[in-house]
Amino acid sequence: LVWSPTGTQLAFSSIATFDNFSTLYIYNVETNEVRLVEKDHGFLLAETWTPDEKGLLFYVASSKFNGGIWIVNVSSKSPPTLLESGNFAAWSITGKLAISRKNPNGNIEISIRDDTPNEETILFSEPAIGINTLVWSANSSKLVFNLNRGEPGRRDIYVIDLKTQKTYQITNAGANDSPSLSPNGKMVAYRKGDFSNSRSSYSLHIMNS
Repeated sequence: LVWSPTGTQLAFSSIATFDNFSTLYIYNVETNEVRLVEKDHGFLLAETWTPDEKGLLFYVASSKFNGGIWIVNVSSKSPPTLLESGNFAAWSITGKLAISRKNPNGNIEISIRDDTPNEETILFSEPAIGINTLVWSANSSKLVFNLNRGEPGRRDIYVIDLKTQKTYQITNAGANDSPSLSPNGKMVAYRKGDFSNSRSSYSLHIMNS
């Protein structure tokens, strides 16, 4: 579920078949209309809107089609185009696009770019299996993500400070995911999973970023 910047539209995907093919929709809150955006290209996951709300970025995971981050113009019927070979994208309200990808060396890499597609700054690059969250603070000063280094039952939350371009780890145990930064960027809320017994449980945590 991804809200548009103005809060008038909600992008979501639905899996209706056993082959993991999903359909991408946009729900208009004001008109109560649901519009089909894309289908038949594998597993589709809505990720982020462009700041002007004209474009929607979504992730495609498929063995039959080009996987990666695609962009579609939601105000026209033109087909989507492949934007990036990464797997997570997040657009800030100030127009900065953050992208995560796995580079040729096997490192998880997070970079940001402005309006010029060929100019980007790499903020993070370390050996890992992957991430499954990449979000901005409301004031665009920080990025938060969770990292899986391959240790069973372990995922940690990291914060990138855009002012200093430094990355720091804020958790050191457990399966931590779904991080969300407070509007002022000073606190992080996240979910921690406990799988130590037969009944899995989750707890909500909030800490300084």
